[in-house]
Amino acid sequence: MTIKQNLSVRAMENLQGSKTMHEGGARANANKFDSASNVGGIINLGVAENRLMTKELTAILFGYGESHAGSRILREHFANNIFNRYFNPHEPVVWDQMVLGSGCSAIVDNFTFCVCDSGDGILITTPFYGGFNADIMAKSKAKVIAIELGDVSPFDVAHVDLMQHAVDRAVQEGIQVRAFVLSNPHNPLGRNYPREVIIEFLKFASRNRIHILFDEIYALSVFDHALTGQAKDEQPDHTPFISVLSIPNIEDYCEKELIHVAYGVSKDFCLNGFRCGCFLSPWNEDLLMAMKSIAVFNWMASTTDAMLVKLLEDPKTVDAFTKTNQQRLAEAYTTTVDTLRAFDIPYLPAQA
Repeated sequence: MTIKQNLSVRAMENLQGSKTMHEGGARANANKFDSASNVGGIINLGVAENRLMTKELTAILFGYGESHAGSRILREHFANNIFNRYFNPHEPVVWDQMVLGSGCSAIVDNFTFCVCDSGDGILITTPFYGGFNADIMAKSKAKVIAIELGDVSPFDVAHVDLMQHAVDRAVQEGIQVRAFVLSNPHNPLGRNYPREVIIEFLKFASRNRIHILFDEIYALSVFDHALTGQAKDEQPDHTPFISVLSIPNIEDYCEKELIHVAYGVSKDFCLNGFRCGCFLSPWNEDLLMAMKSIAVFNWMASTTDAMLVKLLEDPKTVDAFTKTNQQRLAEAYTTTVDTLRAFDIPYLPAQA
């Protein structure tokens, strides 16, 4: 099976369909007419957009966005001021390796749509973020294959054997497993996966020829370095956040085309209502184009795009925000566990 054949039938049909409208729109947007700066540019008569009251409104907020995949400048900020600055990628991330959409739920939904046909399966180990059920099943009609780990820790490489058993069982039941989705830092356990486990995940994906999507939406919300007192003392050994992007020679463990990352601003930037998710696929142009082909249905508002550009354009601002957020998360966590301890309520220590 080739990588291209590893896409869903729907995604392949979208790739093969006519792109005349989108290509024409892209050319027009890349060379827009401007009476002052680009008098030889294109006036797009193919879009029903009323500009008669533009002067009475804030121009930056009330036009169609530059692209249904997100503006170039915002994607550049994600690449340079988020991924390249904090995720320590072995290969620099570039703006055109990603598609933005209206939240990470939309990203996972579209990813599922592009790699799964109805009835195909996506693996997730328990416990997991409950929203994945709707993200995977509601529109694409794929199946969530929940892998019960029992007494085995998800941060122990031993649980990869249970994942393989789940794949084998699914195949026996006639279910085509297409992908494995995981959250790192883990949701809901709030801990980072060790490097050796991430590498085993990659080997597992390669062995089974399935996509692997790393949901790294909590990457900048790791706070255990800011803990003090008993909250710090009870922490297991510190495991730093390790993005899959930072693994050197990653092709030694898995075909690069199968590796993808989801990110968003809901958690690290406290902007749940802004609905901005990012799908990053540096090594799979077919899947990236398939995601772009349906991104119009989850087009992020141009107002959101513009405000996020402003938020993310200054690395020093992002640094200060992130540092303060992590400190406050540590303080809130300490208050929470102190209260649980006072009432003899058991809990699992978390670091994110």
